[in-house]
Amino acid sequence: MISGLQPAGEAVVPAVTEEENALWLSARGLRVVETHGRYWRVDQGRWQPTHFFAHLPAADIRRPGRACWAYRAAVLAGEESEANGAIPMHVVQDLEAYSLEGLRSSKRRQIRASMRRLQFVAIKEPDLLAQQGLRVLESAVERHGYGSIRSKSRYQKELEAYFQRDGGLVIGALDGDRLVGYVTVHASGATAYVEDVHLASDALETQVGPGLTFHAAMAAQRSPQISELVHSLVTPERPGLLRFKEQMGFPIVEVPARYWIAPGLEQLLRRLRPNAYYRFTGKRIPVEVS
Repeated sequence: MISGLQPAGEAVVPAVTEEENALWLSARGLRVVETHGRYWRVDQGRWQPTHFFAHLPAADIRRPGRACWAYRAAVLAGEESEANGAIPMHVVQDLEAYSLEGLRSSKRRQIRASMRRLQFVAIKEPDLLAQQGLRVLESAVERHGYGSIRSKSRYQKELEAYFQRDGGLVIGALDGDRLVGYVTVHASGATAYVEDVHLASDALETQVGPGLTFHAAMAAQRSPQISELVHSLVTPERPGLLRFKEQMGFPIVEVPARYWIAPGLEQLLRRLRPNAYYRFTGKRIPVEVS
């Protein structure tokens, strides 16, 4: 019997402050820097607030460090005129109203089918993931062709860091004793974020994806401090995934933002990686028709 499991129907996403969330992310090995009174996540010279959906005064959105080739943050409501871009995300903005009945009939059927076939649990300790999580992750990476496959030792270290603080929630799906998928969710202030979703390829017919997404939303909804749920940036190059998220009740929201990219790099990003450019700036690159 694996310890540390709780029925997903009782799970609640921990509600933490922006500072607590930043400390948790830092403890997991992410580079977090405090500057100008805010916490920023730094990834290879690209700076963004750790609280991704945080709305900052436009005057405070400026180059946060010298070793910075790009930064971005959402502007405060009422300061939209100061925005020069947007953050395109899938967002449930009225989380209190989110429900199974509010979804289209096909998704309701899929979620009910997953609940009949699978057991959804909140994973409170790393034991189950330590035994079976890496296999699920490897299956997902091989299917999608992106992401990275960890060594067993690295994966174990990531698990230890994730569970050492009460900063996030993991919901898993079991087919008997076999883990077939899991989703991680964390919050900062009133906003919850779906961080990672990993599904075993040979279990997709169980509708594990819709089931996990729905249970993640319900766990966020049970926290009275959380009012909205973000399910990642928009991926126009993956229309099937985009359509799935919209059908699961996560419409595209383009949040007004200010951004800056070092001279020369913006043009390079536009030309070589137009979808990544759109995700960072909110600006779509027209497709040339020959």
